[in-house]
Amino acid sequence: MDDPRKLQAVLQELVRRVNNDSRRMRGIEQQLQALETKADALEETILRRSKNYDKKIVEFEAGLRLLNENMIRMNNDLEKVNRQIGKFALKRDIKEMEKMFDLLSPISRDIVTRDQLGKEVEEEVSGIMAKYGKNESPATKHNFYKPETQ
Repeated sequence: MDDPRKLQAVLQELVRRVNNDSRRMRGIEQQLQALETKADALEETILRRSKNYDKKIVEFEAGLRLLNENMIRMNNDLEKVNRQIGKFALKRDIKEMEKMFDLLSPISRDIVTRDQLGKEVEEEVSGIMAKYGKNESPATKHNFYKPETQ
């Protein structure tokens, strides 16, 4: 091994290997640096999105609370309306009341005056008397019918 050429060749081989290894290490370091940069960017993006999601979740929860309050208020109003509906008259009750008013209303029923009633009674009695052969009505004979003088 004393041969200087061999020694020179060994040294050159060692230098070549060290240079080759150094070049590969720089490439690996560059790849590692690129991966670290990408990881940092991803981490920053994830943090930013997480904050946005947190804000949106808070807004969503506030909206849900408001919606829940509105639903509770609407449910209470609906219960009040249902209680009031129980106090309303039903359709059949209204129809029954209309019939009662029709029965009691002087406008919708026929009003008979005293003169008209007397004439009707006289006609009925005359018809009965004629049927049984009598000429004079018992109503006029006994003065049951007294027309009003005007």
